[in-house]
Amino acid sequence: MNQKVEALRTNFKTLGIQGYLFSTSDAFQSEFTPPCARYVKYISNFSGSFGFCLVLEETAALFVDGRYNVQAKQEVDLDIFQVFLYTPNTLKKFIEDFCPNHSIIGMDSWLLTWRDILFFQELFPSYIKLQTLEKNPIDYIWENKPAPSVSPVYEY
Repeated sequence: MNQKVEALRTNFKTLGIQGYLFSTSDAFQSEFTPPCARYVKYISNFSGSFGFCLVLEETAALFVDGRYNVQAKQEVDLDIFQVFLYTPNTLKKFIEDFCPNHSIIGMDSWLLTWRDILFFQELFPSYIKLQTLEKNPIDYIWENKPAPSVSPVYEY
């Protein structure tokens, strides 16, 4: 069993959630994120530049686009993560199949755009509540997390 996934799940009860949704993006919506913001990589071992993870109490899924379908299946533990080509329908079906009624799914609003949040709110069935969290729950368990870069920013 993936110890990181299990450690993440141990925080669900304290946070009042039954699942956690997160993406490969960082707070700046960078395609190539710095090591300190690679939450999907840390939890699943998937190293591609696009993907969403949904970790629930009993199962987990990684949704990727067509560029990463083969790579994702090679990098993640398929005993833990189901890998899907991302479409709104595949995510919605997974949610309908695996999220119990009245589930609360946490998310880090720093990693999603406002448009993403509105999209997920519309996509998720009405019996599932999306809730932003004050702190990313992966930060509670990430030992030896790389520090954010302090290098100067340059204008191109």
